[in-house]
Amino acid sequence: MADSNSSVRISGFVLGSLMFQHFNSDSDVEGLILGESKAEARSNITDSQIDNIQFEHTMNIQKHISCRKLNR
Repeated sequence: MADSNSSVRISGFVLGSLMFQHFNSDSDVEGLILGESKAEARSNITDSQIDNIQFEHTMNIQKHISCRKLNR
């Protein structure tokens, strides 16, 4: 049986900056969220259950860039 976990990590500075940008905008804001993604598969072998595989996906957000004007 396979278990799956996903998590997102973001620093307080980046989160605060992203929230500030969102709250001070009159409409939706588009932009980019930059960071890295890491996926791991761990297999735990025990006497009672041999196929215990755990998948872990972690996204580490390091920066955001907001687009003030869209090219339309």
